[in-house]
Amino acid sequence: MIYLQKSVEVVDRNAWKETTEILWDYLRRDHSDTLNQLQHLYPKTWDQRVLRIVPFVHRIARELAGLYRKSPTRTHLGVSEEMQTRINSLYKGARADIKLQTLQEHLVVLNNACMFVWPMPKIGGIRLIVVPPHEVEVVTDDILSDDVRDIEKVHIRLPVGYDETTGIIAMGIAEITPTTAIWKEAPGEMRGKGLWYESGVNPLGRVPMICLRGTDPQPGTWWASPNEDLLTAQRALSLGFTDLGYIASTQGFGQPIIRGMSRAHAEEIELGPETIIGLPDPDQDFLYRHGSPPLSEYQVNTENYLSVLLAHLGLSPGSFLKTGAVTAVAKAMDMIDRDVERQRHITMFDQAEQDLWKYMREWVQILRGGNQVIYPEAKVEVDYHELERPVDPLHDSQAIRMAIEDGRTTAAQEMAKSKGISVTEAQRVVQANLEETARLKSILEADQRVAQGRETSSELELAINV
Repeated sequence: MIYLQKSVEVVDRNAWKETTEILWDYLRRDHSDTLNQLQHLYPKTWDQRVLRIVPFVHRIARELAGLYRKSPTRTHLGVSEEMQTRINSLYKGARADIKLQTLQEHLVVLNNACMFVWPMPKIGGIRLIVVPPHEVEVVTDDILSDDVRDIEKVHIRLPVGYDETTGIIAMGIAEITPTTAIWKEAPGEMRGKGLWYESGVNPLGRVPMICLRGTDPQPGTWWASPNEDLLTAQRALSLGFTDLGYIASTQGFGQPIIRGMSRAHAEEIELGPETIIGLPDPDQDFLYRHGSPPLSEYQVNTENYLSVLLAHLGLSPGSFLKTGAVTAVAKAMDMIDRDVERQRHITMFDQAEQDLWKYMREWVQILRGGNQVIYPEAKVEVDYHELERPVDPLHDSQAIRMAIEDGRTTAAQEMAKSKGISVTEAQRVVQANLEETARLKSILEADQRVAQGRETSSELELAINV
């Protein structure tokens, strides 16, 4: 008997799009969703509450998307040093590291990320465009495929115009196939025109798209599920601290109370540090009543939820929140936890780097090459430079020196990591530094000999001029 009885699977595309778009807004520090949630929860008193925003999603992206925080070192195997310099200039001109940093932030927050490599025929250059996933629809030849090579067509929603007077941004929908690239939907005469060329042709022969997913998508769909846990956490934190502020302002202040007097007469009494209240009737009484809202319990509950969430995201709550001193062991464990996710991202971005170089060199060949090869085919090796977190700068320096003496690393390799440059360039810098140090040392030694009467001043001048 076959137990797989469901013959139809319904995917709520609208819910996926809404969740992804809201997360994208939070990533850009647009917290309008918090206000919408406040109006929904408290339709009568929402306008009496002062928002206390916590940029949790934005901070998570900055904390976990660290591969391109410092520009990595790319080595294209088999190319000359001169060609590598030219290739580095191409990456710099396309602002590749900045775009890839944004791409990783999308991957961390949205659980999906995509980037398009577009040609600029007018100037013969390359443009990298990171598009949020909720603005991209993909159709493949094989419904079970999630490979970019099987894309039949892709639709991208992009801005096509802006009116400064009204502030309205006109949007269009571009359609890219392996052979064509046109404006499928656009205002006015743009509709049906070519996206890159007037003829609407795509000479690359494939869709120049780089796609990354944090988890495998559901079979039959292209994108992975969004990070609903980040969205609920963001809402819980902002709304929780907003509630704390509202409770403190409405229940924590001193409420003046007068007994034995009508409300009309009581409202005429002036209160303040420079006024005196006289009550003629001995049965009358004036006092302040202070509420005792459970603010500490409310805050502890919110902070405990945040700590549990951070722990499940592979982050140390103490290091993330910077709540007091963190021991060396705790920092080491925090780095180990982060390294698990970092290695997953390195594997994904390694393939992304290969695809990026393939698209870039092929577009340049089409735009400028003709029959002459501009950039050669090459495998790209990427050395990522993570920000170091030394427990003690002195001990860290001593550990590096010991590693160099033991042959486990070199001065050039350590400089390449810290400066974000290639090992070859670091070798030149180290050699120049050693030569300069030796020259200064010879001058100091000659100066000491003169001070001791063992050398003449003319010999010191000769040492300086060498």
